[in-house]
Amino acid sequence: LKAYPNLTADILNKFKGYDGLVIEGTGLGHISINETDKYTKENTKIFLTLKDLAKKTIIVMAPQTIYGRLQMDVYSTGRRLQEIGILGNFSDMTAETTYIKLAWLLSNYKKEDTKEMICKNLRGEISERIEDNTFLY
Repeated sequence: LKAYPNLTADILNKFKGYDGLVIEGTGLGHISINETDKYTKENTKIFLTLKDLAKKTIIVMAPQTIYGRLQMDVYSTGRRLQEIGILGNFSDMTAETTYIKLAWLLSNYKKEDTKEMICKNLRGEISERIEDNTFLY
């Protein structure tokens, strides 16, 4: 699921009953969850829906960019997402890689083991370090 403007809690509710969900987050790994005025009331519903989903579904954040690492500790939005169980901090796996890895882990391991393994570099899918020359090729 790609995070986008006007996303609603109803759309997230469609994932109830799923074993896993990958969200392509904005910026450093965010989805709109903060209510700041009368126009952003849906964001609170989104947060509460994610919180409920995360109790049974493994939710992993992935970057929308080709290159870049999630930094979910930088802003309160990312920290709140992590507090309710959203995984993916420091990952630089593409959304497609995150999806396949999550599916494979869920097919071969228990949910608790999957939660621990999703952000570990198993086969070179997560860069240990991103160097400047990575972007020159």
